Amino acid sequence: MELKYFFVKLSDLAREQTLRSDVDFVQSFITNRPVSYYPFSQIFEMVERDSVDVKELDDFSYCEIGDVDSNGEVYPILLNINNRNELNESYFKKIEKGDIRSVRVGDILITSVRPNLRKFVYIDSLKSDIFFTKAFLHLRPLVNSKLVFYALRSIFFDNVIALSRQGKGYPTLKKEDLLSLCLDKVLIDALMNQQEVIQEKLTALEAEIQGEKAKLVEPSAIINAVFAREFQVDLDFVRKYQSAPFFNKQFSEFAAGNGDLRMSYRWFKYQELKVVLHRNVTCLKKLGNYIIQSRNGWSPQCGEHQSELAVLGIDSIKNSQIVFDNLKFTDQLKPNLDQLFIKKGDFLISRGNTVDLVALAGIVVDEPETDTIYPDLMIRIEFTEEVNKKYMAYVFNSFFGRYYFKYVTKGKNQTMVKVSATELLMFDVPLPDLATQNRIVDEIEISLNAEQVSRTAINRKWIEIDDLFFNSVGVKANG
Repeated sequence: MELKYFFVKLSDLAREQTLRSDVDFVQSFITNRPVSYYPFSQIFEMVERDSVDVKELDDFSYCEIGDVDSNGEVYPILLNINNRNELNESYFKKIEKGDIRSVRVGDILITSVRPNLRKFVYIDSLKSDIFFTKAFLHLRPLVNSKLVFYALRSIFFDNVIALSRQGKGYPTLKKEDLLSLCLDKVLIDALMNQQEVIQEKLTALEAEIQGEKAKLVEPSAIINAVFAREFQVDLDFVRKYQSAPFFNKQFSEFAAGNGDLRMSYRWFKYQELKVVLHRNVTCLKKLGNYIIQSRNGWSPQCGEHQSELAVLGIDSIKNSQIVFDNLKFTDQLKPNLDQLFIKKGDFLISRGNTVDLVALAGIVVDEPETDTIYPDLMIRIEFTEEVNKKYMAYVFNSFFGRYYFKYVTKGKNQTMVKVSATELLMFDVPLPDLATQNRIVDEIEISLNAEQVSRTAINRKWIEIDDLFFNSVGVKANG
């Protein structure tokens, strides 16, 4: 690898009020500082006083860093102050301590943790009613807001990253650092002089992105379609059947197959429903016969500051995979902690959640970058060799798993139910031979990969937007 170096005078370092000496910062803001520039205060206002009276909120959407992707798309959680439970209590505790901010159209949010992931959010009319964590830095542009948003993501992105500080792990960006941002006057003026032309092209590209978004199909729909055809399940009939408001039962049926003597409507509803779900399935097996070991996780006290031990969030199960974009951190330790470290290939399910999300399953597809454990609201399961773990994750996330866990799990209310060992072991799963499992996995993944074509097209349009801004100011894009 070629060693890159440059020279800087000690007197220049001393004149920098932050006294920073890290390479990216020095190179961007000391040795290569533009001759003429706009200071941050001429282009942006840093918004700080945006207090929110939580008591006045009813249903509201709340967004954390992990709820934003690298294209600035937002996937908030819906909360209600009168509906607190074990799953969402951590949100309310943060919010009550003031970790909530309101926004308005035209604002820009930049994540203070791992800004290199480009989780920059432009607040349009659809996002203006969402509340955000204060882990985002809140900017209010004083000039064309959409243009400077895209400029920050493209021609000035390296400048923003150069301001971030590299600690033990992920880079972080502080408000004080962002306030020292210098934006090349020549580039800003070039953008402003062409803003009408740029805006016209930008509008066309944004419309193409929306067109590709309209083609997207939820992964769950793809999984369900494959399982419905493979096991001859009429999903339309099942949906109508499960929506029936009542059914009749004989007293003798209360004891049949009911070891816990459960009396709930929901439990008996599934006993009726599974008849139509399993009508044509010839390979039903009890899951417990194929589990070698299962272990609950651990939920230590987590803080806002990064440490060497990461903890998965309950929302890290997405699209049958485990993602690492919303980690929490802790300094707490316990004996045999290494037994909770996750590794590539692990199979995890959510132990507690709403009735629609409980027991969602995901596979760890990438090796964690740092020691990471899974929380108490997750279970790690090890299967015998007769099971393809990807196949089993798709079963859990298909209508077979969703209907089963929706109706048989227990809880005081439907906003927080939990899976017990009994429900897990007694899950009737369609488990054909390994060759058939592999074929079904391949078919699902072919469809998921085809779905990825639209997602790839969307990403290409975002690259075109970046290129539009680079080309408009005559700057070559990095990479």
